[in-house]
Amino acid sequence: MACRLTIIGDFNPELLLLAYGIDLPPERTWQKGEILTKDRICETSGIQFFVSKAPRDDYRRQFKEAAAFLWVNKQWLRVITKDPRVAEGCLDFGLAQDHHLAYYRRLPLNLIQMAAVCSVEIELSFYAVTGKSEDISQHAKTTEESGETEKTGADNGS
Repeated sequence: MACRLTIIGDFNPELLLLAYGIDLPPERTWQKGEILTKDRICETSGIQFFVSKAPRDDYRRQFKEAAAFLWVNKQWLRVITKDPRVAEGCLDFGLAQDHHLAYYRRLPLNLIQMAAVCSVEIELSFYAVTGKSEDISQHAKTTEESGETEKTGADNGS
């Protein structure tokens, strides 16, 4: 998937969602101390939501859908990101990077403003891909299935 909102900190994910009456189902949750692999343990707890399912090569749609997501969910996001147990909220855009010497992606002002209102950081993650949108979407699916893009907090709150 192209864009996710990840909230990490020192909390029980289910109880945090319940405490704020958040009925939006998360993509996934994890608990501090949870074993990921035999060598990795989550250092933080987290909640992750799908924000945009646009392909990685359609960054304009990702930005538009993210701004809309923040607008619709701003009430609870403004409160939950100020909870002392929450370390950070981050909107992560997975963007396609084909073979060019430089990459320029301008964030729309309304997206930046909504992220600030919701106290959410913005991260742009570029993934090397080639080919058409279908190839990029398949690469994204393969990457996600391998867990390469997971924000688990296992590496210093990653």
